[in-house]
Amino acid sequence: MEFTSNPLFSCERVVRELTQYDKFLGAAIFRNLDRTLREYISEMYSRPLAVHSQHSEFAREKFLRQFRRHLENQLPPARIEDACAELLSHTTLQTGPHSQLLLAPYLFYTSVASYIGLAATGNEYYPSIVATSNKFQTRRGAGAGLLNLAGHEINVFGMSRLKMQKCSVIAASGRFRFALEGRESLEGDLAREFSVIEEMAAGICRERAHDAFVTLNEKIWNRWDPEDTVRPIYLDDRFFASLVAEHLEDETSLLSKLLFTDDRRNRLLSEMLSASKSAIGPMFPNGTDLFWGVGTSRIFELRLSGRTLRKVRGRRIADIPFRRDELRDRLIDGSIIPDVSTIFLVACLIPGFRAMGGFFQVAYLPRFVKILATSLDPMDKEDQALRDGLLASDLSAWGMHVLEEPEDVVSVLARVGSHGLLAKLDREYGSRTLRETTRDLELFRTHLRWKKVFSSPNATAVP
Repeated sequence: MEFTSNPLFSCERVVRELTQYDKFLGAAIFRNLDRTLREYISEMYSRPLAVHSQHSEFAREKFLRQFRRHLENQLPPARIEDACAELLSHTTLQTGPHSQLLLAPYLFYTSVASYIGLAATGNEYYPSIVATSNKFQTRRGAGAGLLNLAGHEINVFGMSRLKMQKCSVIAASGRFRFALEGRESLEGDLAREFSVIEEMAAGICRERAHDAFVTLNEKIWNRWDPEDTVRPIYLDDRFFASLVAEHLEDETSLLSKLLFTDDRRNRLLSEMLSASKSAIGPMFPNGTDLFWGVGTSRIFELRLSGRTLRKVRGRRIADIPFRRDELRDRLIDGSIIPDVSTIFLVACLIPGFRAMGGFFQVAYLPRFVKILATSLDPMDKEDQALRDGLLASDLSAWGMHVLEEPEDVVSVLARVGSHGLLAKLDREYGSRTLRETTRDLELFRTHLRWKKVFSSPNATAVP
């Protein structure tokens, strides 16, 4: 992360700048800065302004159909319908967390903050978009394959450094068991609480790393929330690959038109390229064109050349024809996955679901709204209904790093005890002000990438 030790802006300046950049989110932060974290997160889980369009209705129907399938082996039929009804009522998805253990600090505190808001609003389900494109080790001491607990490094699966650095969670193959190497260095209360996690992990073995994470995370969550107040629902890249494939089944769907009408697709990609070169460029996700390729151990960049997707780095593979049926089949067989922009189209922008994510998303999601709006047909009634709804919407929400890691995760477990942890932390953190829990919006005040945005004369994202 590119932080400066001295804040670049005052807290009040950040609120003013955010309001210029995204008037709805900026206003929400302004209203809640000196209110409790519970009040702020509750507002983020309130129903966003409706986007009225046949495109949106179609996309919500597709999403709910896939959502039901996803839950078939997780919930009884009555609860599946409850989860669907709640999603339609509150239409908010947590975005941003990567596939890893709940003990990872940013995932832990994001989950605690979301629990606080969900419990306060009476929501029973916690649908969360979980990216599996991350590597097991992104830099020393960080990544899905490593936990840093009170200065003690735990190797989650016992993988070698070289393999962790090369492998993406979604592409790694094998039998994934929790080795938890390095746990022997924990002492006292830390060792006692981590031994509970170790007992839960015993016997878990899955062919996919993400499935192993989900299995253990569900066990951990059940201990932290024994009253079953809130139930997490993890939506990974395979979920969205299937959802995008379903959109592509229909040549009249908006997604099909956006991707396979040449002028629309070219405008979409051109606007994305322009965004990547703007003030928000370092925060804008433009690592590939619409889809990632999935190799034997990692994902790889694909770039569109004419009507062909090509791998541009490393060992060459056969070109992928950019055809609706070809992409649909590859999404189903897992050889490609949708990138962030394509996921946001089917998960947020077209259906009108709010995305509550990180402080980089705060920069790029309003730009995504503008990009989609400019890619719609000005002569089509439903396109214009969607455009008008999007430009008046409040689909962008900030929900990661709103509770800024007050202490190490295992120290929290040792101090509070893991049984019923979430309700205890709700009482402890939920009544603190947003100003306190964000340290006066410290991330926005000290991150150099936000300095570039706030200093730009053209920082307003959406007119």
